[in-house]
Amino acid sequence: MNKSFFIYISFSCFLHANILTGLDILEKENFNILYNKDIGLVINHTSLNNKAIHILELLSNHDNIHIKSIFTPEHGLRGNFSAGEKISDVFNEELGIDIISLYGDNKEPKLSDISSLDYLIFDIQDIGSRYYTYISTLTYILNAASKAKIPVIVLDRPNPLGGEIAGPTIYPEFYSFVGMHPIPIRHGMTVGELALMINNELWLPSEKKTSLIIYEIENWNRDFGYFSLSPSPNIPNIETALLYSGMCLIEGTNLSEGRGTKTPFLLFGAPWLDVKKNLNDLNVLDLEGVSFVESNFTPVSIEGMSKYPKYQNQLCYGIKINVVDKDIVNPIKIAVSILKIVHHNHPEEFLFDNNFISKLYGSNNIIKNIMVKDSTTILFDNWKEDSDKFSKQRNPYLLY
Repeated sequence: MNKSFFIYISFSCFLHANILTGLDILEKENFNILYNKDIGLVINHTSLNNKAIHILELLSNHDNIHIKSIFTPEHGLRGNFSAGEKISDVFNEELGIDIISLYGDNKEPKLSDISSLDYLIFDIQDIGSRYYTYISTLTYILNAASKAKIPVIVLDRPNPLGGEIAGPTIYPEFYSFVGMHPIPIRHGMTVGELALMINNELWLPSEKKTSLIIYEIENWNRDFGYFSLSPSPNIPNIETALLYSGMCLIEGTNLSEGRGTKTPFLLFGAPWLDVKKNLNDLNVLDLEGVSFVESNFTPVSIEGMSKYPKYQNQLCYGIKINVVDKDIVNPIKIAVSILKIVHHNHPEEFLFDNNFISKLYGSNNIIKNIMVKDSTTILFDNWKEDSDKFSKQRNPYLLY
């Protein structure tokens, strides 16, 4: 394989020096389990060892490991496609491998694409929010494998948001690709743990189980803290990953969530927003761990980040969110408070995308609450009940 390919997808990251991901453990074992096997890889640009070497380069040194197909999630193999941008299948001549998109017309591998494989291997960095679509891709991989009776190897990686549970659980009638399972927005689980839970709780559409092998992380626990990552074009750092767990809800409205700028999810605005009024109301709430400042912006098309952002080339009067203390920030509470205040101050201009906001939130309770002017405390109390219930349900599947 041509090493220029790996240089192109190189990715700057930082993990604590002692942390070994599932990929590092598999590498320590010299990939023995894969010898003389035909494998399919579910990977992207985050599939790196702790020396920032990509899994494709690592495996290229083993002639007796046969990579038959590469499956890629939203944002593509190199992580350079915009959110929602459809990706076509290609044959990569440089690698000599079919690269099959699971974010185009087919979100699940066809049985013809996997029936001859000995293993499917999933190695993608998640960010710990239910509506981040990598977990949905994992679900479809497990589902296809359960039907084809192919073992799945999950190379586990840390949840950068730790183990905290927060936000509402999704109702079944609102399941979609941005939320396929009854889990809170912040689930506090790793991809390996979620794979175990999805498999054993019979949450797969096939209602079957697949054979599952988890390569666990070493030297990591839920209290370890935060580290830098860039799992997709619009999540360049941990502050964005943290706020995304709440601010993604803005996407279900006609507010700009900052796509089309270099700081998406760290600011919001619209051409009609009264910044001073909304800023004052937000500051009165004294929300923990953040501060708010006026920051006007003009969304533009940015290749690989946001091709068609809301209010493209229009001046948006905006508010920037500065993270002051990551340990006490409640991003979901912040986002709901923003929506509540903006609706109150702009009842004519502010609009929900009813279907999408409900899918993101997990129910239409958010619309009901804001439209009838109920206190958001009702929502927050419901989240506590959801968190307590989910905490007990997830316990059997926690590995760390």
